[in-house]
Amino acid sequence: MRVELGELAPIERAVMAWRAVLLAKGVPAAGVEAAGREVMRRVWESVGKALGDCRKVLVSPDGPLCRAPFAAMPGRAGGHFLGDETTFSLVTAAEDLIRSRGHSDPTLGRGLTVVG
Repeated sequence: MRVELGELAPIERAVMAWRAVLLAKGVPAAGVEAAGREVMRRVWESVGKALGDCRKVLVSPDGPLCRAPFAAMPGRAGGHFLGDETTFSLVTAAEDLIRSRGHSDPTLGRGLTVVG
């Protein structure tokens, strides 16, 4: 399954704005959450819909998404993070996926791999 995220420039602007707010001192929590929600709206909402109830996600980010801390995105419920709802693992190379095939986890092989 392929999930189209749209134009790169707005995603890149949203990620960079969120990172700037995350790294800045004295930004109110509401400002941090608003910036994170913009990234979530542009990236995770489409991907999350495609994943359904999947709660283990392998992420192989590209471009500006390499700088997006997925688990730190605001969660569906206020005051929570996406990482509270979903387990993320970064895939840095295709070999990581091949190595996981020998694992005895019964949930492997039942999901979606999104590669961008």
